[in-house]
Amino acid sequence: MHPRITSSRTATCWITACLTFAVIACGGDAAAPGGTGGASATSAAEGSTGSGETVTPVGTPGLVDVSEASTIAKLGVPFDANRKDLVGPDKHGAMYGRKPEVVPVVDGEALYVAWRDHTEEASAKTFLVRLEREGAAVHVAHAYELMSLGVLLGLAMGPDGHLYYATGSPDPDITVEDPPVGEYRSDIARLLKFDRAGEVVFDIDVDPARAKSSDKPEQVIAPGKASTGRLLVGGDEVMLIHGINTPPDENGTRHQKSLSTLFDRGSGEVVRTESLWVSHSFDQRLLHDAGGFIEFHLGDAYPRTVVFGRTTVDEVSSGYTLMHVKGETGANNTYTRLGNFVQSTSKAGGGLYDYLGLVATERTTETTLLEGAKKVAGARDLALVRVRRDFELMDKKDMPSYLDTSGLEPVALSSGGKDEANYLRWLTSYGAGKSVKHFAERPKLVKLAGGNVLVLWERWSYDVFDGTFGMVLDAAGEVLLKEKLVTDSHLPRGDDAIPWGKQAVWVTGDEDKGQLWLHLVNASLEYERFVVD
Repeated sequence: MHPRITSSRTATCWITACLTFAVIACGGDAAAPGGTGGASATSAAEGSTGSGETVTPVGTPGLVDVSEASTIAKLGVPFDANRKDLVGPDKHGAMYGRKPEVVPVVDGEALYVAWRDHTEEASAKTFLVRLEREGAAVHVAHAYELMSLGVLLGLAMGPDGHLYYATGSPDPDITVEDPPVGEYRSDIARLLKFDRAGEVVFDIDVDPARAKSSDKPEQVIAPGKASTGRLLVGGDEVMLIHGINTPPDENGTRHQKSLSTLFDRGSGEVVRTESLWVSHSFDQRLLHDAGGFIEFHLGDAYPRTVVFGRTTVDEVSSGYTLMHVKGETGANNTYTRLGNFVQSTSKAGGGLYDYLGLVATERTTETTLLEGAKKVAGARDLALVRVRRDFELMDKKDMPSYLDTSGLEPVALSSGGKDEANYLRWLTSYGAGKSVKHFAERPKLVKLAGGNVLVLWERWSYDVFDGTFGMVLDAAGEVLLKEKLVTDSHLPRGDDAIPWGKQAVWVTGDEDKGQLWLHLVNASLEYERFVVD
């Protein structure tokens, strides 16, 4: 019997396991607009083994050189999205982001890939491999075992060639009383910086470091809760973002929201702990440009929107609405998937609208579920939104003042009990008219060398996976190459596709053969795959 928690009003939440993704966010009544938490309740963390024991950190404080294990299979078992992440559009778990599993970063012509071991279900191990191309092959040039708390939160590379790695604890023993309010705990999240030789520059215990940096900052509780994690280097800072549970409210309810921490890139000192407020934040992305970091969130409860905003050392902006989400306040189902937020042109040479935001959302504005469906009310299409370069100078309440609405008819809908409108540029036509042909899932947006933008997504025919598709846009978001099937392999939900040379790359595992697969797509939608043993 699952534990039952009563929300701040009358709704009841259930902790539900969905395939390999434990979901802890359930429908509930909204928290007050001025609150800091989410609008629904939870009493335990993802990743509990049922024994009440926490995962013990493995490795040393830093890295262990394990290059003598010359193949992926000798290191462990990488996560296999083609076997272990098969949730489609009508599955409960697909409503939430997924914590990272296989994270690549580019180092010139090489790739570093951090990946979490799945040899055993409760394994805490994470490995880092450097992959180098040699002719028509890619091989493991070096390997490390990383100190791990059990959850991979992100990997990033700085301009000086140093690597940054974030790990978190599954934090399985959360109750209403534990951890107490104001208790900042060790080994709940850590940020490490190290060089290519594995020499550790700093190792930051995040929760205590946050506590020392400001007056009563939010606690790090269950990092990655019902969401994902991202780590990004930009300018002189490093930003870590992930979901968390909040301290309990007056009714003993722990909510879900996101938490961001800004670190000094050189010293690791925490320089900002305030976060953009989104309730709940079920998926997050990060972008850095000349103005600082931009957060991108899928929010479900209040405000019921896809949100973006600016975070710098000096301030955190208010949230700007990219699109309103149909449905009632507090309902967990957003009928929407988060894509990415990119700067498609430079401010020096670009147009007025430098930013592109991608989502996959239902074209219908109705919330009545399809006959026999559990989560879908209509076909799900890809949609693009163009955002002004100077959005911070616009009044956030004056949507769509910061959006490009040229040539668009507003899409009227009811969101959170209010009449709203969206300004979406549809890239697919799965739900045009009364058609319910297909569903776009796991959307990804990658800015390629040369200025074009690659869109990737999975297409589903209800509960049947049709394959991974792609299209190419110009910097203004106009379609250059139409929808095309690129591979029959899945896209990972929790990991990004990134630019690598003139191509985009994403990495998945093959658990049976003990391999990493590098999937590459270029600006002509040509696909190739490298297998790394």
